[in-house]
Amino acid sequence: MHCIARRWPSGRSVSAPHEHGRSGQRSLVMSESSGGSRATNHEGNSMRAAMYDRYGSANVLTIVERPEPAMQDLMVEVVASSVNPKDTFVRKGRFKHQAGARFPKGTGYDFAGIVIDSRVDDMPVGTPVYGMLRGWEGRAAADLVSCRRQEAAPAPRSLPLVDSAAMPLAGLTALQALRDNASLKPGQSVLINGASGGVGTYAIQIAKALGAEVTSVSSSASQEHCRRLGADHTHDYGRGRLPPGQRYDAVFDVFGNLSRREVSAVLKRTGRHITTVPSAANMAATALTRFLPQRTSLVVVRSNHDDLRELSRFVQDGVLVPEVQRRYPLTEVAAAHAHVESKHTRGKVLLVN
Repeated sequence: MHCIARRWPSGRSVSAPHEHGRSGQRSLVMSESSGGSRATNHEGNSMRAAMYDRYGSANVLTIVERPEPAMQDLMVEVVASSVNPKDTFVRKGRFKHQAGARFPKGTGYDFAGIVIDSRVDDMPVGTPVYGMLRGWEGRAAADLVSCRRQEAAPAPRSLPLVDSAAMPLAGLTALQALRDNASLKPGQSVLINGASGGVGTYAIQIAKALGAEVTSVSSSASQEHCRRLGADHTHDYGRGRLPPGQRYDAVFDVFGNLSRREVSAVLKRTGRHITTVPSAANMAATALTRFLPQRTSLVVVRSNHDDLRELSRFVQDGVLVPEVQRRYPLTEVAAAHAHVESKHTRGKVLLVN
């Protein structure tokens, strides 16, 4: 483990550790020459950040020097961020209306790191944290990130801090989809389509933690992997998109390729269809089925401090293990984006600082 010392204009130096070993244990050493417990002036310092100056392929991404961000509730020295499909969709311009036309833009919503400045009592300087930035302004793929309290929580202590970056967006999506959209109860059944990807691997484990019977839909090569995660039944989509002759209390279409007609055929009379894809067909189905026994809903993931703590509890209890497929250095951000766009991921792809 080694430390990177930062000296703020106030005269205080903070040594924030970077280590990428398996223990995940961290320490932080502070010396203060000006009194007080928090740095308040970060102006004049710069940092590395992954940025792009136009919408396009992964090749538009570069590492540049940027001013350090303005302080919000927390300033976090990032040890890792993750690449989600949302990052690639925004970068390609799929959500231009939401993300806007102002450039350059940063990338990355998930992060894990050490608090080096804090205005909240429950995450003081030195706290290992992880979180997800709200909105469409990705900026977690950088040396530092500033965030609100609601966007972060203490990282699970039983997990290497780097790997905590794999959890926020995918884990929150799975938790909120199954607990809130599907209202999944113990003893109920759920089918998860796209079960071996980033969100799907969390969905299997969280559904089991909620007491549900899980059927996973994936490629034949991923079925054993899904069983290891806890799936009670597996289905190879090469033999048909959905298992024949079965009915479920909920269908969580992570991949987003199922039609409403296909889903209705496998849902129970009062079943719930949850999707992650805001396509025109899914939005129409959401509106048209709002007051019907069988409902379609779009999960819109929210940054939530309490839900991040819930994910940490699942990890601490041993019922949730993040799936990390590959770790790239921050300087290889373009390769990491291309990897996620290949749609051959099993688990999450990380960027390590």
